[in-house]
Amino acid sequence: MKRHLSVLQVILSIATFCYQICASENANQYFSHQSQFYLSVNRDIAFGALLPLHFKDKLGRCEATKHKEGFLWLNALNYAVEEVNRRWKSELNASFTLKVRDTCNDGQIALEQALDFAHGYRNGANVLLTRQENTTGNLKPVLGVISASQNQDASTLLSLFKVPQIIFGKETVVENSKDILQSVSVGYYKARALADLVKYFTWNAMSLVYSSAYQDDFETFMRVSNIENLCTAVTVHLSDREVNTAGFELAVKKLLSEPQSTVVILFTMEEETAALLQAVQSKTPTPLHFTWILANQQNFNCFKGDPEHDTFFLVPQFPFIEGFRNYFKDKDHVVTLNNIFDTPDLPNSCLNSLTSNSLSKRIEEEIQASMNSVYLLAHAYETASQTRRGQLDQAVFSRSLGRVHEVLYSPNWKLFSGQRRMKENMFSLIHVQSNGSVNVGTWDTSWYINHAGINWSSQTTPRSSCGVQCPPGYIRVLKSDCNCCWSCLPCHYNQIMIDEYTCADCLRGYWPNEDFTKCEFQWQRTLFDCTLAVVAVVIVFSLMVL
Repeated sequence: MKRHLSVLQVILSIATFCYQICASENANQYFSHQSQFYLSVNRDIAFGALLPLHFKDKLGRCEATKHKEGFLWLNALNYAVEEVNRRWKSELNASFTLKVRDTCNDGQIALEQALDFAHGYRNGANVLLTRQENTTGNLKPVLGVISASQNQDASTLLSLFKVPQIIFGKETVVENSKDILQSVSVGYYKARALADLVKYFTWNAMSLVYSSAYQDDFETFMRVSNIENLCTAVTVHLSDREVNTAGFELAVKKLLSEPQSTVVILFTMEEETAALLQAVQSKTPTPLHFTWILANQQNFNCFKGDPEHDTFFLVPQFPFIEGFRNYFKDKDHVVTLNNIFDTPDLPNSCLNSLTSNSLSKRIEEEIQASMNSVYLLAHAYETASQTRRGQLDQAVFSRSLGRVHEVLYSPNWKLFSGQRRMKENMFSLIHVQSNGSVNVGTWDTSWYINHAGINWSSQTTPRSSCGVQCPPGYIRVLKSDCNCCWSCLPCHYNQIMIDEYTCADCLRGYWPNEDFTKCEFQWQRTLFDCTLAVVAVVIVFSLMVL
């Protein structure tokens, strides 16, 4: 019943919206002569934001209880907008503003607020950019909408009217829509750092283990690794039903199915990581050494290394958070920011350290993603404003936003790093050793490794591949679930190898040479075969005569 009422409300809202469109045609005609503007005009560009700033009470009011994280995101967006205006205003001849709508953490209210943005967007379809002195707040449309999470009804409505949306919440699942994009957060830079680390040590293959809690980080890394042509030998998903002893033993069995792939990247929680490594210790043969790269654990001080294996932590740094802290020094806000920043570890308590730091890191990631939402829109505006000699409409901007997002997932991603406009992460590579943890590397768009600080368990940099080198006369047979892993299969006794994957027959009387690369005429072997044939004929003829 509630579902039917919700659908009815959506229909009534859209009907009201259509009526408002018809009523606003005169206003659109009034501004239609201003459809072209050039870069010499100072533009006032508005972005929309759907944020939960309050909670609804029992009476349906959403003004009493404040949503603390919502205000944090709002402050982060304002900080980014002010920074863009301060750094880019002279280059873009534009000022950016933020139009915020409070969703009250309620889907129906979010739908109504999205309808308001869609209305403004539709009114500005012919006039996206107006002169600042002739613009009224009610008629000024928004270029795009930033949301903390994806409300299905609100996102569907905005997509229906082609309003670009950027979602920055970590637990968001974005639908397949060109108008709905995910913001850029630590998971993206983590994927880049991991891919660069694999290439730095020239590992030909790696294995991946991920849990449901970090599936977004895993998918981002897979997208980047495909761009970088990295080989994944084994992929293990620890679903919620498999987080038990049997599930970890099955994961170890899968890892051991490719013993040559000794580098394993873990996108798992602390408890899952400890249980998996414990299962490896009980199942792994002694000669096999794994190199573990822990991508989501931060508390390396509480981690005990295994001398039989190499363990590394990838620890993110948020250099821009200090500037965000200073932004609030002289401001009176309704929420405190103490839980944003790292809290000191409690003595002799790894569990308390894990809890406090993980919460702090999560909020830092969300603040970073919300800021980068603004920078993505600003980058898109900069690109769009240069495409048509200063003329700009909403369709051009929407396409530019999609292209900007595509560049991030391309080999040219360092264009953004060179401009230093996105809020990026640095990473430290921590090597867990028997006498403590050592910082052996730093990533800032590329790796700087202190090789002297790494104490490899095998006394040398480990190799990681997928499939052994096939001997002469053997070809590679790719495995069905991986295009970069293979097994070795011998060619027939009278075949040669055309390439690493194909055998070919030799002509009658010709035989493969020692390395199976070409067919040769071997008179000794031919004479022996002919002699055998003659002897066989003579014997048969003799038997027939007798």
